[in-house]
Amino acid sequence: MITLLLCMIPLGEPITDQVDTIEINRVYDSAALHTFSQTIFRESDYSIIGWRILKHHSQYPQWMPNNRYEATWWDGSVHRRVRCRSVRETWTQHDREIAERADLPSCKRRGLTD
Repeated sequence: MITLLLCMIPLGEPITDQVDTIEINRVYDSAALHTFSQTIFRESDYSIIGWRILKHHSQYPQWMPNNRYEATWWDGSVHRRVRCRSVRETWTQHDREIAERADLPSCKRRGLTD
């Protein structure tokens, strides 16, 4: 029983990033069927820092007592936390992250901490 409880305790603090805005983007096809959802992490000028496919409700940003939003999840083998002051939700028929690569290619983005 004790071993089971110890396995549930996270090892160390998650890698933490601070962004200005987290965008929850839901993408629909031309028949208005939901294709996928993603989180897009943005700086103050709305340029994209990075993105992740939204796989689980635990990735949704939650309002915290320190007057900011926080999303914490396992990103592959990385325990990750992203904090921000604002969250916005969008519903589109195109992938906003891919469309914005014309303005700022993904190789030139800051990215989330490795």
